[in-house]
Amino acid sequence: MILFMELNIKKIDAELNRIEKTWWWISQELKTDWNKVKYWRRTKSIRGAEPIAKVFGIDPKDLIR
Repeated sequence: MILFMELNIKKIDAELNRIEKTWWWISQELKTDWNKVKYWRRTKSIRGAEPIAKVFGIDPKDLIR
């Protein structure tokens, strides 16, 4: 059995909606390139879990499914 992990975009979108922020806001909070954040979202790359979790103050595991 192969496990496939990806960034839980729906969960991030829901949290952003709740706090009335955007993915652009995440890039600004991280002081990182907007294209990198767009890449994480488009590909659901788990590389984005740790930095995004830092912005929300949660465990990165909570952003992976």
